[in-house]
Amino acid sequence: MYFLFAFFDHSQKNYSNLLFDRRSLG
Repeated sequence: MYFLFAFFDHSQKNYSNLLFDRRSLG
């Protein structure tokens, strides 16, 4: 359960980082 939660949290961070990168690039 904890592993799945950690994996979800990690993917959420990666997704938001990816969106932020695209936004900063224009």
